[in-house]
Amino acid sequence: MKWALPVVLLLASCVTPMTRDGQPISRLECVAKGGSVSGMRGQACVMPAPDAGKACTRASDCSGVCMAETRTCSAKDGVFGCYSFLDATGKVVGLCRD
Repeated sequence: MKWALPVVLLLASCVTPMTRDGQPISRLECVAKGGSVSGMRGQACVMPAPDAGKACTRASDCSGVCMAETRTCSAKDGVFGCYSFLDATGKVVGLCRD
């Protein structure tokens, strides 16, 4: 089993990250554009959100996510982990995303 971690890391490095609209992008290009590679397998290129910290009451108020706890737009256009957000109607919804 000593070989398991290196194999997993090697396979994870082969995953091509995707932009929010589903377009493939290289890791270097993602970082060069100001983003960061996120997700459990490094499958997403997450960019800073232009409206980060802005007050919100529903999903359409933000380019990223309207965070339920603070009622502000997320700092990035993609949020990973477990969190609550406001949906299109302003209802609080919980989600875990990896």
